[in-house]
Amino acid sequence: MRAIFIGCVDSSRIMFEALTKSKIIKIVGIVTKEKSSFNSDFFSLSSYAVDNSIPSFHFSNNNNELSNWTKSINPDVIFCIGWPHLLPSNVFKIPKYGTIGYHPSDLPQNRGRHPIIWALALGLKRTASTFFKIDKGADTGPIISKIVVKIKFSDDARILYDRLMLIAEKQIIKIAKDLHDKKLQLTPQEKLLGNTWRKREEKDGLIDWRMSSNSIYNLVRALTKPYIGAHCEFKGKAIKIWKAYPVKFIDNNIEPGKVLKFEKDCPLIKTADGSILILEHEFTDKLELGSYL
Repeated sequence: MRAIFIGCVDSSRIMFEALTKSKIIKIVGIVTKEKSSFNSDFFSLSSYAVDNSIPSFHFSNNNNELSNWTKSINPDVIFCIGWPHLLPSNVFKIPKYGTIGYHPSDLPQNRGRHPIIWALALGLKRTASTFFKIDKGADTGPIISKIVVKIKFSDDARILYDRLMLIAEKQIIKIAKDLHDKKLQLTPQEKLLGNTWRKREEKDGLIDWRMSSNSIYNLVRALTKPYIGAHCEFKGKAIKIWKAYPVKFIDNNIEPGKVLKFEKDCPLIKTADGSILILEHEFTDKLELGSYL
């Protein structure tokens, strides 16, 4: 079965490799980007195209060119995974078996942008690894495969990302087999149910020490690598915080943002309801005991 693969982030790489290892799907075209100014986990699939002599298309916001190129390849199916744009109908309708997308959320809940980041930042207890058939909406097409994934309090973005990818690898191989055997099952989404997460902005990653300890912890673990990192303001600079952990501290007389003490050079900062230990950061100016962030 002939397939075009569309993607430009690390999850695209993982799913591409899983499909090629399965040897069920023959990838006859790759759509990717040469660079990205906003995908922190960006990965161009160009080298895969060169190494495997696969025709490729470098997307530059021209959907008509993409449509014409896709028609010239004449795929049976498209896999679109890790792509920051909505595919237009003159592209996703080209293959006779349609276009398969991926969203790491419990669809129809939590459609939209930054699903791993939002899930952790909001302190959710579960998400899902979900493949669906792409339609004109954002993550609204019928579901092909969904596996619920529990989110542990100790999970950060890297851990959850990797766990989801391990599950998705198995899913995509089964989907490829079901496509080949013409046994693919589709479950329509209730499009009026669920919600759609908005695009996050830089201000969404700002730590305000008046937040609760758990809220700060959730924000830090949500934005840690492979993402851009949460940040606080110190001496007019944005300082990245990569790892932190909430610590109980009961003293209502101390204001949020105060440096309470140091544990092995890691500062303990007062929050609205306790304190938080900053384990990995990018402070260049030395923090002083009793100073304020």
